[in-house]
Amino acid sequence: MSSKVYSPKQVKINFVGIVDNVTGWESINIDRIEDNSTPHTSSDGKTTYSKSSDFTGSLGIEVQQVGSEMNLALAAVNAAQDTADDLFFFDVVITDKSNSVVCNMINCHLQKYAPQDIGKEATTRTHTLHIEKLQYVPVPEGSSATTDAAINATNVYSNVLGLLG
Repeated sequence: MSSKVYSPKQVKINFVGIVDNVTGWESINIDRIEDNSTPHTSSDGKTTYSKSSDFTGSLGIEVQQVGSEMNLALAAVNAAQDTADDLFFFDVVITDKSNSVVCNMINCHLQKYAPQDIGKEATTRTHTLHIEKLQYVPVPEGSSATTDAAINATNVYSNVLGLLG
């Protein structure tokens, strides 16, 4: 019997047009801003639900202080945003072959450049991005999703949703 084993080497992070495969990361936190639904219970005990239309989210990516190309890339994005007095938007795709997780993040921008803590030892830096549309894309168990496959899966998923509605 084989068992599934998580390996960070199986996680691929693509900041489209910026960094093809982020290395030197410590942790990643992806979350939607709102819950999918909100229950409303009346005084007589009947419950109704409101479904959220908010697909915005946030991405926190913690990277090593030294040796991570992400710090340099996001410093350049931050400088460009400051200089242009505008926001720089890009997509992010994360795949994890270990447990078939695919996240497609559309129209992201650097919301907060990582605070700079400098001490006697190297630390990590956590950058925060705002996500305009966060999609958790279903990928079949055991799939060996690559970034291209994730983008294709997202397109198929979007087409199916279009047919439904």
